[in-house]
Amino acid sequence: MIGVFLYAIGIMYTPGPGNLLGLQAGLQHKLKQSVWYFLGVGSAMCFFFLLFGYTGQVVVKKVYLPYISLLGGTYILYLAVKIFRAQTDVNATSNAMVPDFKQGLLLTLLNPKAILATLPIAVIQFPSLGVTGIEILFMSLCLALLAVGAPTLYALVGEYLHRLVMNQRIMQIFNKAMAVLLFYVGLSILWEHVYLVLRGIKHY
Repeated sequence: MIGVFLYAIGIMYTPGPGNLLGLQAGLQHKLKQSVWYFLGVGSAMCFFFLLFGYTGQVVVKKVYLPYISLLGGTYILYLAVKIFRAQTDVNATSNAMVPDFKQGLLLTLLNPKAILATLPIAVIQFPSLGVTGIEILFMSLCLALLAVGAPTLYALVGEYLHRLVMNQRIMQIFNKAMAVLLFYVGLSILWEHVYLVLRGIKHY
């Protein structure tokens, strides 16, 4: 059982589009306003755990992943551009983009890495541990709470950095750096999970 949570932490807490957006929210001093975003991420992960836990791989087959990845990569690029163009004011950050529940939900649902992260747990580890019936719901909720903690932790780091660096120019550089990183993540998803898979160079 501990192995499931260690695997989940290793997957969920590494840098990714959802966590980078959490970091950006912290840098913009928008930690409290982003709580719904964190819950959106957790809700999407809970959905995947429940879906795969009760149906296995029947509903979302791997053949659909490139097309889900296309939507996800495009959506991440859109968010990156939106963040890059947002104005940053260390004294009044009302113009800064505040991620909400919808963005957290969509970003995670359309992220192929979220699907690939939940599949091994729900399809392989759940059955091997004898997790069935109502236990799947309980485990899914626990893992979803763990998922909520990932962008929250990154936002806390961003909040700490914000307090250290109360400089308009530096904060603007941080903001654009987060946008560039998100843009890179979006492009890497389109390359790795769409182009290479559809060309038959990579297989899931």
